[in-house]
Amino acid sequence: MSVGTVPDASAAPYFAAALLLLVGGIAKLRRPEAAIRSLASAGLPRTSSVVRLLAAGEAAVGCACLAAPRRATSVALAGSYLGFAWFLSRLRRSSRGTGSCGCLGSTEIPISRLHIGLDLAGAVLGILAVVDPFPGLIPFAGRLPMLAAPVFVSGVALIAYLCYLAVVFLPTLMLSYRRHTTSSEAAPSRSSPFAFHLTAISEEA
Repeated sequence: MSVGTVPDASAAPYFAAALLLLVGGIAKLRRPEAAIRSLASAGLPRTSSVVRLLAAGEAAVGCACLAAPRRATSVALAGSYLGFAWFLSRLRRSSRGTGSCGCLGSTEIPISRLHIGLDLAGAVLGILAVVDPFPGLIPFAGRLPMLAAPVFVSGVALIAYLCYLAVVFLPTLMLSYRRHTTSSEAAPSRSSPFAFHLTAISEEA
């Protein structure tokens, strides 16, 4: 894929997806316990060796897609994210949306539609790279203007970090907001003019 073409817009998200795959694999290799619990909740094989084998595969695919992606590694990246989306959908049904997916080792990550959607987006990015392959992250950045190269690499890291923040914190924030809204609608505030008026009428009666 030549630098400067329209499809290059997917380069930064693609490398961010590869980076997340690498980090997730390493995290599960170090701390497989959460992934073991999530596999058990989904009714799948749940031994430490299974988790570490899958994690090693994730890390290898992520590293390959960052360093020197080929069509085969991009297929593996797309397949990994499709597998994650399927697993999360199954886990969401079996656990009723509670618990953690175990994707990043000991880090608690809620099971959410947002997470499934981002996994599907990662699969799409892998498929796009199969159709029109990228060079590795460093060679790709090396073809950019001098000032643009560090910005591009920083942008890859930023996209990955924002995706991490989104799947870890956004579902919990949205749930808390919905609960607050529901409780506010169910019980009018005593400090509101309407509640004060009702209180005054009841006291006069």
